[in-house]
Amino acid sequence: MSAKTLKRSGGGRKSGKKQRIIFLDYLRAFAPILVITIHVISRVQNYSDPFPDPCTSDFFWLAVLIRISRIAVPIFCMISGALFLDPRRPFDMKKHFTKTIPRVVFIYLVWSLIYAAAVAAAESGTPHDRLVIYVRESLVGYWHLWYFKMLIAAYLLVPLLRKITEKRSLARYAAGLIMFIVSMHTLTVLFETVVAVRGGNGLLGSLRTTVDASIVNIAGFMDLGFIAYFIIGYVLATEKFSKKWKWLIYGLGIAGLIMTIVFTVGRSRALGTDFALENDGLGDLGIFLFASAAFVWVREVIGNRKKVGRTVSFMAKHSLGIYVIHALPILLFSRFFEMPPYNMPSMFVIIPGSVLMIYGFSLLVSWLFSKIPLLNKVV
Repeated sequence: MSAKTLKRSGGGRKSGKKQRIIFLDYLRAFAPILVITIHVISRVQNYSDPFPDPCTSDFFWLAVLIRISRIAVPIFCMISGALFLDPRRPFDMKKHFTKTIPRVVFIYLVWSLIYAAAVAAAESGTPHDRLVIYVRESLVGYWHLWYFKMLIAAYLLVPLLRKITEKRSLARYAAGLIMFIVSMHTLTVLFETVVAVRGGNGLLGSLRTTVDASIVNIAGFMDLGFIAYFIIGYVLATEKFSKKWKWLIYGLGIAGLIMTIVFTVGRSRALGTDFALENDGLGDLGIFLFASAAFVWVREVIGNRKKVGRTVSFMAKHSLGIYVIHALPILLFSRFFEMPPYNMPSMFVIIPGSVLMIYGFSLLVSWLFSKIPLLNKVV
């Protein structure tokens, strides 16, 4: 790769002050909107009757919307990687394990209790039934809080991951290995889909068996999940790509978006099952390429700005609060109001409108919490 390390003023390894990276604030500000879009659509799916047939245009546009939004969590992980894994940025091991990680654990535990209470209150049944629900939800955690479990695991690995990123050649090798794993995983899923459609006998069956037994199956053992995006985020944030490499990345990103949409729709139609909302994690090469391209594009467009706008800064500051809060209005709305069926009006009017209202509500509550002692510790 023809790329050089991107230098930032004051960002040397001996620098005692962490430098603000402007483009990361822009990513952090707008990524929650994509998260809310995913979760609004998934809640509509649970309460929509009927769900659109995979062979209809409604399903196609649904797949387009959801696959575009799927880059949200990869973007969040790449932001964390760019901040935590850059060896030029100071890293206090003691503070990391005594303050940063405990804070994430605390937020997860508090919101698990809050959402458990909300779920129990929304359910019908006896007080005993609701108590059982409360205890169960408290222990398991609400569905969107999985992100904090992943984040805790990733933060525990930060000291080890920093050893990888301390050496530029090793970081590039790790990024290449991750891309290989993603490609192999996608190839494995493609073979499985073809075999499911055409049958497991004959040449296809033998080929699938061979693939499963070969090195391609390394994806099954080395799928590091979203943690791998930490390394990708560091590499993409600190490499200075030539114009040729940037256009290649953008081209692969567009191709990745097309690929994930086509594969999702085709797989759903072939098997008669909905895969539009499937969370592929690291396993979708299209999402991987599209998220990487979006990350680099924002870096190139925003990177030369000297400061963050007040509105964007405010949105970025409350991104964590928005994430933990947004599932609450979705829960209440989906439980007490009839959800619209999937069709063109719901996808292009009702769903965007719901996303903006939920975002605004979550942003307001997060801001209010930030002004109240103790509550400001959980946003």
